[in-house]
Amino acid sequence: MIILDEIADAQRGLVALYGLTRGDTRLAVLALHVGLQRADPAILNKVDGQACVPTLIIPIVAVHRDHQRQGVGRQLMDVVISVARARAPYLGITTLSLTSTPESDAFYSALGFERDEVAAPDGTRARWLRLQ
Repeated sequence: MIILDEIADAQRGLVALYGLTRGDTRLAVLALHVGLQRADPAILNKVDGQACVPTLIIPIVAVHRDHQRQGVGRQLMDVVISVARARAPYLGITTLSLTSTPESDAFYSALGFERDEVAAPDGTRARWLRLQ
């Protein structure tokens, strides 16, 4: 999966959507865009004390129900994390950020994402991974 050009496009404000397929079956989708994430005051110290953090935002990660728990999501995120770390200096980003659900909490913890200790009313939590 080649995503370097798409991340550069995302830096210009475009959202990139990726699909991971096997044959005619779509296994997973992921969206990316670069932006500033406004940090909650409670987590500012965890992200270098900045009010706005330059980040690669991942608004969508979804693995087809029939292919969950088979390593597809992990494979997808490993590629994104690796490319983001390599390209961070060129994109001006310092973190990856996303929102996790209670069901995906353990998955993102295993990948090294830190989390906001306070959950939103719907149970979701802000998550981030430092790239540098």
